[in-house]
Amino acid sequence: MGNLNFGIKQPEQMEQQSSRDKPLIPAGTYKAVIFDSDQRANNKGTGEYLRLGFEILEGPQSGQDFSMIYNIRHNNPIAEKIAVEELSRLCHAIGLRGTADNEEDILHNELMIDVVIEMGKDDVERNKITKYKPLPQATEQATSSVPAPAANSKKPFPHQAL
Repeated sequence: MGNLNFGIKQPEQMEQQSSRDKPLIPAGTYKAVIFDSDQRANNKGTGEYLRLGFEILEGPQSGQDFSMIYNIRHNNPIAEKIAVEELSRLCHAIGLRGTADNEEDILHNELMIDVVIEMGKDDVERNKITKYKPLPQATEQATSSVPAPAANSKKPFPHQAL
């Protein structure tokens, strides 16, 4: 007989369901929190991906979650470019600028997401985020903190339209 040599996880350490068993979140705009992350080598050994878990916080889908995969290092430069752009949009939506040093910088942040259902390469439908947006109050605070120009102020470059 072969030696298995693995530790059996406690039920609370295991994912409750397979991602294929989870109901899909209907297309729409949702308030969500980034509650989980995992960085691993991809199956082919050609790069690494970052998996982020998103949980819906409001409405009928409250409590439902799904994951997004970002190919942060990949031998295909287009795949890597797409991931960097997507993660940059996400970071802007949660107020991060400059450099995200680790996954913890992203975790536990809330944002608004636009979700669709799309068919994967494996012919399995899954949720996908198409847009990342800051929470409405975060947008209002950012707008109100920018001072309005004085009524009699001159435009810095009168020859250019602003």
